[in-house]
Amino acid sequence: MKILNRLISLYQKGDLQNALKLAELLIEKNPEIAKIHNFLGLINSSLYKNEESLKNFSKATEIKKNYAEAHNNKGVLLHQMGRFKEASKEFNKAITIRPYYAAAYYGQGDNLIDLGKYEEGIQNYLKALDLKPDFVDARIKLIESLTFFNSKKQKSNSFVSTNNLLQNLKLDYDLNKKISDEEVVDFFQKSNEILFKNIKNHEEIEFDNRQIFRRGNFDLNCRRHKTVFENFNTIAKYCFGCFKVQIDPKNIIDLIKLFLVFDRLELPNNKNTKKCLIEMRPDISGSYKGLVFCFSLKEAEEVKIIITEILTKVISKTIKIGIKRGCTEFGVAHPKYKEVDKKEEDLMKYNEKWLANEKLLDERYPKRKTAKERVVLGTNSGISLNDILVIHNWLIYAKKIGDLSYKKIVKNDQEILSSPNMDMDMSLQLSERVSYFSNN
Repeated sequence: MKILNRLISLYQKGDLQNALKLAELLIEKNPEIAKIHNFLGLINSSLYKNEESLKNFSKATEIKKNYAEAHNNKGVLLHQMGRFKEASKEFNKAITIRPYYAAAYYGQGDNLIDLGKYEEGIQNYLKALDLKPDFVDARIKLIESLTFFNSKKQKSNSFVSTNNLLQNLKLDYDLNKKISDEEVVDFFQKSNEILFKNIKNHEEIEFDNRQIFRRGNFDLNCRRHKTVFENFNTIAKYCFGCFKVQIDPKNIIDLIKLFLVFDRLELPNNKNTKKCLIEMRPDISGSYKGLVFCFSLKEAEEVKIIITEILTKVISKTIKIGIKRGCTEFGVAHPKYKEVDKKEEDLMKYNEKWLANEKLLDERYPKRKTAKERVVLGTNSGISLNDILVIHNWLIYAKKIGDLSYKKIVKNDQEILSSPNMDMDMSLQLSERVSYFSNN
């Protein structure tokens, strides 16, 4: 029916208000067509009308008992709302109706991970990839999950088996003395040998992550807080207690050394999240960064002392280490927020008027509040598949910005995995990145 195709087209283009009007008109004339109720559910979900959307999906499955897509869509929405156990039932219904439904296995994987059922979640990602080998999102989620849970059920999947081999790799470096460039090269070559030997078609791996985390078993819920900023240009209340020790490695070799330090670094508060990254935001200066997130300015000052003592010994006496507050983009939008050279009681305070924005967002994205059912694990120590794939993206970045130290790490450029998305992202900011690197 042409008018139904028009509805689909409006939804796909993001013209939600006109899609909503057309869907409601179609339902009024054709109340027993399940597909229209399903599309109305998708539209209402996109408009953050969660309860109405649930009713739409339920109506679709009431009309058409074996409607796998509607059960899957309802499962996705319930998961987003933090109602994980209800979501699990819907994904199971979708899979029972259609046993080869890759998207439903993927959704169930996400849902089970949030429930703390890690092995089951990983097995669902694996099933999704069995059914759809080019399922990029499932591949990324699988690899990310293996950073905090070592799956023992290998199921002949090369990603799981390669991750396990990397986890067993013993690296010989000592945090009581300087890590040499040769040790970095040895680490990369051993890891790369495992990667290339055990993953077929490794040149086709699409993996966009550019940061390596070492998390404690505490969820900072950063995605929720950044969504507040992105939607309202205001800073979440939680972020006023967030401080970070920032380290600025001078090149890719020092960034990898910092990653190795973070992998073994133990701090008094084991909740501290640590991460290493390449800077990909066009309006933010700097090329390579390491961050340790703290829960007060006092803690950040104490952590800075600990880290300075280690890094000046292990990496360089001239490595740049400072304290900053929250996310860099927050301070760009609200300059007083980034001021840290004062007593903590004199720093910028939260504007209570902003609380209304947070309440509105939590109504739109209920899962982004810390759901009671959600389980969080800290990152495994040792090398993971995620780590080595991210380092490949770091090497692409180093090559493009003119950091020739990358040539010490690889024997030739063929040892670096290609990444079309990295190439595209870098093309939009290459001149700025080259300038940042050459001036520091």
